Amino acid sequence: MNNSMSKRMRTKLSIAAILVAGLALSTSALACDAAGPNTHVGQVLSVDGNHFTIRDAQTGGPISFTAGEKMQSSMPAPGDAVTIKYSGHEKELIAESIH
Repeated sequence: MNNSMSKRMRTKLSIAAILVAGLALSTSALACDAAGPNTHVGQVLSVDGNHFTIRDAQTGGPISFTAGEKMQSSMPAPGDAVTIKYSGHEKELIAESIH
């Protein structure tokens, strides 16, 4: 009986751990989608002149931007967590605002 009880407890703990991990992953995975259209969320990896690259919160991959005219005086720093509104397309994304 004791062995059976502890087996059930381990099963319940395992299920709870999987649910918590799933919720944590889904929250960050949907970060860009939840932020709205033409928006990326992530952490700044590098800044070079008026270009910067982030690690996208949704895909985990790098995304590079060119700073738009309004942004050139307020470039982010490496390590900053940012939300970027952009224009353009895959080959050239222009950052219009950053928060």
